[in-house]
Amino acid sequence: MKTYEDWFSVDVAKRASRVRGSRLRHVLRELLANSLDSRATVISLACRLVEDAPADPHGYQLFRIECSDNGDGCTDPEILRRVGSTTSDQSPSKRGRFGQGLIDFLIIAERAEIRTHEHLLTFETGQCTIDSSQPFAEGLVLRGIIRHPEATADDLLYFFRSVVLPTGVEFTFNGELVATRLPIRTIAKVKLQTPLFDPKSGVVRERVRMTEVRIFDKFWDVPVIHELGIPVDEAPWSLPYDIDIQQKTPLDVDRVLLPTRYKDKVISELIGAASDLFAQYAKDHGEVPPEISNVPTNAKRLDNAAQAAIIETHLKVGRDKIVRRNLSDENDRSESQELEDLEFVPVNRRYLPPGVSALLDDTPTVTQKHNEICKVNSKLDANLPPETLRQAACIRAFSEIASSLVGFSVSCQRFRNSRVLATWSEGTIALNIDHSCLWVDPLGEEALGIVIHECSHAKVSGHCVAFQKESANLGARFALWVASHPERWAALREELYGSVSTKGTLSPLSASVRLGKNIVRELRQHRAASKRR
Repeated sequence: MKTYEDWFSVDVAKRASRVRGSRLRHVLRELLANSLDSRATVISLACRLVEDAPADPHGYQLFRIECSDNGDGCTDPEILRRVGSTTSDQSPSKRGRFGQGLIDFLIIAERAEIRTHEHLLTFETGQCTIDSSQPFAEGLVLRGIIRHPEATADDLLYFFRSVVLPTGVEFTFNGELVATRLPIRTIAKVKLQTPLFDPKSGVVRERVRMTEVRIFDKFWDVPVIHELGIPVDEAPWSLPYDIDIQQKTPLDVDRVLLPTRYKDKVISELIGAASDLFAQYAKDHGEVPPEISNVPTNAKRLDNAAQAAIIETHLKVGRDKIVRRNLSDENDRSESQELEDLEFVPVNRRYLPPGVSALLDDTPTVTQKHNEICKVNSKLDANLPPETLRQAACIRAFSEIASSLVGFSVSCQRFRNSRVLATWSEGTIALNIDHSCLWVDPLGEEALGIVIHECSHAKVSGHCVAFQKESANLGARFALWVASHPERWAALREELYGSVSTKGTLSPLSASVRLGKNIVRELRQHRAASKRR
């Protein structure tokens, strides 16, 4: 039998004060962690308030603690009596850290004993006595009486019910068997850092390694991060699921808090594999979780389906109906108004949460969608009916007039579209064959107004004030062209109407006046619509 006076290598009073500042369950969970690290399959932990014992002057209650297991036990009692003599801190798959969990229990104990193999260690009044002549006993049994602020048995039991036990482990707390919790999902190869002790340098370093993470239905009111099954800190995500990390985590010195950067990293690494859970949360709650809406990198880790769900939740419209506004483009407003008429939603990303905004990086701009929807592709439509002689003659006339107006060669072609009358695209005017005025009265006021309108898009994309001014300029230019080429104007009339028809006989003056009035009317309508919006 040996007696030691120096088994505590720490400031006893200071450390005991810090331990009592933690919750009693944090002290007890270290005893469970020690048993699990020793590969025990049967563990019993009990904590009973000694009811007939009065509280001390600080209000600390007296508790009787007993923990027993069938684990590996300890062959060297010296390991149990010194802080920092454990090897579990060198393994990412063990929870222990320099034996501090056991020391924290012993340092607040009025009396304690540890029974393992042939050894009986007794701790009392600052001394440690080791008797190594005991009969062999499997595993380890720890008993002690400690002083700690009051804790209820129900609170402790609820805490230990939240523990995630390894497969095949039977654990009872205060005589109640703790049920096994089954994961709803297991995520392999998650890249996270783990603190490991390097015996050569004598320094603990964080090393990044691949580990497994399991997700469970939430047990507490808030989701919790577990370290190898032991609850350690709150999880900073909105999903109603606990997270169990299958390696040592970088807990603080009191082993009750994780660094914020680490917790954020955990969530970031899990988002891709949990995309469907985030999408379901958004649909169920009608809101985007802040860890997605506030963090662009997190939002982009979601799969395509989840991204679409997040966008639709926040903007109340599907992703395919969203276009990005460009406030520096003077045509943007008028183009946006046209798209709104087609049930598209132009959005100003400046006013969106950064995460939601990041998900719109690949959505088309207002101008791009306007070009796609409000303009017709210049490729010929193979499904169109054969071109008639009348249509061919009209198209030649329209091409000649348009080329004269814009100063470069313009081609015209036919198309069919239920929403669009005509469109301009890279020097080509596409004309809807279903709009009769283009083919019945090609030199009439309405048809020529359409051509001038589309020619105005050669300089201005949208229908802003600048576009209206350009339309007025081209109207005047058309009147001047008619006045300067009376023979050609007469020839076009002859070709399209015949010598006896009075249609298409606009004089240069009447053409200019009528088109000018129409343009002014369009400008007023445009301004009125802008004010309403």
